[in-house]
Amino acid sequence: MRIGIPRALLYHWYGKAWESFLLACGFTPVVSPPTGRRQVELGVRAAQDEICLPVKVFMGHVRYLAEVEKVDAVFVPHQIQVEKNRFICPKFMGLPDMVRAVLPRGMPMLLWLNDRQRHLWSVQAVDGQIRRKLPKEKIRRALSLARQVASERWTELAQAAGSQNQGLQIGVIAHPYCLYDGHLSMDLLGRLRAADVQVLTPEMTPDRWLQAKIPGLNKPLFWTLGRRIMAAALYYAEQGVDGVIHLAAFGCGPESVVGELVARRLQEHGIPLLGLNLDEHTGEAGFATRLEAFLDLVTRRKSCCG
Repeated sequence: MRIGIPRALLYHWYGKAWESFLLACGFTPVVSPPTGRRQVELGVRAAQDEICLPVKVFMGHVRYLAEVEKVDAVFVPHQIQVEKNRFICPKFMGLPDMVRAVLPRGMPMLLWLNDRQRHLWSVQAVDGQIRRKLPKEKIRRALSLARQVASERWTELAQAAGSQNQGLQIGVIAHPYCLYDGHLSMDLLGRLRAADVQVLTPEMTPDRWLQAKIPGLNKPLFWTLGRRIMAAALYYAEQGVDGVIHLAAFGCGPESVVGELVARRLQEHGIPLLGLNLDEHTGEAGFATRLEAFLDLVTRRKSCCG
């Protein structure tokens, strides 16, 4: 059975683990190719205008798997709560319903559901269609392997990106599906490496920062990804980075709130901030110009002020 895995959203965290799990269960995972113009166009046609770009891209990958790869089923992560007392964006919660609307009639959809009752790596998180076909022990072994692969992926993401020179140190804050999708991010990390910049990403932020209470807020942030961005920004400020780049998807409600909080905190620390918003109309020329101008400004500022 060929099961399609969309290379979008939290695939950039858990994708390799999902592939390993399906292989260990005896299925053939088919991962859609890296995001390109075709996936974006397919998703834009399938989704409502109000949906944010990353979800549109996910829909495009789903359509590509169904219409081009002709897979037997599509794997859809239904992630509601990946850590205690914090939640994922509501649009993630509605993914299965949106996907069901664009799949060909009769094509199965396999969910990986985790919420308050179902731990991410528990047998209960696995779709019932798989649980009915396979022995529970085989599923447990596959989950154990997947969890190990996920741990290796986290180690890989936590490693330093870019140059280790004594030049510019730039912190980047973004959701993983914006930052690690080369097409959506306009290859931001590659551009920074080419500019010989030392880069910090949210995945490099120590756990003690990610789990600590964020000072100055009347109530805790309950969005997992938004809280990571906020914690990473405070960590960058503590490290004394030369500047911060905030890469955000236009139309993301939680991001608009968190982005304003981040801007205020960085201003208090005197750290330059570049905000880059992404949508299906974002042009590479304007993106590159703004990035180059920001790096030039930060370089001049550092040479003058130390």
